Amino acid sequence: MTLASLLAQGRFCGLFALLGLASAAQAAECGAADLSLHTGVEHSRWQEFNAQGGQLVDESGLLHRTGLQLEGDCAGLQWAAQWSHARGTRDYDGVSNTNQPIQTTSRLRSQQVQLQAWMPVIEGWAVGARLGWTQLNRDLASAGNVRGYPEQFRSIQAALGGRYTLADLGGLRWTVSGWLGGGPGGTLHLQLPNVDAARLRLGRSQRAELGVQVESSDAVDRTGWSWRLGWQLQQEQMRAGRSQAITRNGLLVGSAAQPKTRQTQMGLDAALRYRF
Repeated sequence: MTLASLLAQGRFCGLFALLGLASAAQAAECGAADLSLHTGVEHSRWQEFNAQGGQLVDESGLLHRTGLQLEGDCAGLQWAAQWSHARGTRDYDGVSNTNQPIQTTSRLRSQQVQLQAWMPVIEGWAVGARLGWTQLNRDLASAGNVRGYPEQFRSIQAALGGRYTLADLGGLRWTVSGWLGGGPGGTLHLQLPNVDAARLRLGRSQRAELGVQVESSDAVDRTGWSWRLGWQLQQEQMRAGRSQAITRNGLLVGSAAQPKTRQTQMGLDAALRYRF
């Protein structure tokens, strides 16, 4: 069973994965590990566009995010493993297949696993690499005579990053980080009304992120509890996917493809961290 399928069984499975990594780090005689519990809120926007650049869908709303992060230091390489879960609703403003306007809501549930490593280069600066897996469940509510349907997106992305840390400014430690990356086409499991379930291929993705964190200056040098606050801005562009046949009882009735999609998220979070 893969880590991705394990996490898909429940939102708390990420805790066991991180505790397993903590044991492995101790066995490898790495430095002390930190375990953090994160909670926050983010404004999420989802837009879809046709081949001519016209907007088909505009969704926006607030999502609540929780997560766990394990981080440590091995031979000067700073690493982190993070699991997060988000849920909420967005207001949906779009058009039907017959170009008629539709207003409804979408219900979102997502899980994400990220593994990252940072290598210090000069004082205050570090370069990093990251690998992440995301699963997004999006349920569109029915609107009038138009029936809703569920979707499940899965994707893998890699990124390179840079980070600058100001160790002590007014008794606080400030960190600014940025990431640029992307990934191959993921998959979309689609269940349209009155037809067979379909598995669509998504287009390649590009992603950019900017983050700012602040914590107590002595948090990295002492054991026990500490706090951290963060702000993040993320934008992802996904190319249109390939057209896929849609069938009913095995007979061809049409085709479908995920259009060009843009996701923008801006959030605030707080973390309670314990250093062993």
